[in-house]
Amino acid sequence: MNGLPLRWKLFRVMCILQLIMVLYSLVIHGIRLFNGRNFWGDLIGVISYGIVFLFVCQGLALLSDNYPDTPLTVSQKRRFNLLFLVNFILIAFLFAKTVYVWRIIPYINMASIMRGNLFFNLLFIIFQSIVVFIFHLLFLYGMYRLRQLIYQNTVTGWYQQFDGPASQQPK
Repeated sequence: MNGLPLRWKLFRVMCILQLIMVLYSLVIHGIRLFNGRNFWGDLIGVISYGIVFLFVCQGLALLSDNYPDTPLTVSQKRRFNLLFLVNFILIAFLFAKTVYVWRIIPYINMASIMRGNLFFNLLFIIFQSIVVFIFHLLFLYGMYRLRQLIYQNTVTGWYQQFDGPASQQPK
């Protein structure tokens, strides 16, 4: 992690936080899946958060293994492209989840009067939903830039390799 620029260190920290929050949501939906109240909604939540979790894991792996100039294998490219497209579509799911959580806001004032754990639970649900959505947007942009940077550094390395020592002579 010493060779990473500050922005990629911050990206890694954001990925780890995103992993924790997505794993929390994945577990909550997984537990509620067996309650039987909203089976299809929780199944969609498990699948969606599972896909987000896989993409964040792949992002951390690419940052660790391929940054700055190790080219991606064909299977890594294929998996990246598929997960990127699906996660881009999942922006709509996470935004809908965030908007859905806004229905809790009128109850916060009542919960603050009761002074129980309910107040903090409601705030946590709202905070977690908003942060997961914002981190997901930032993560998708960061993954796009990471893939672009790895490709650019790989091509530059190939050009330098084939230019030979003539281009590296001192002036």
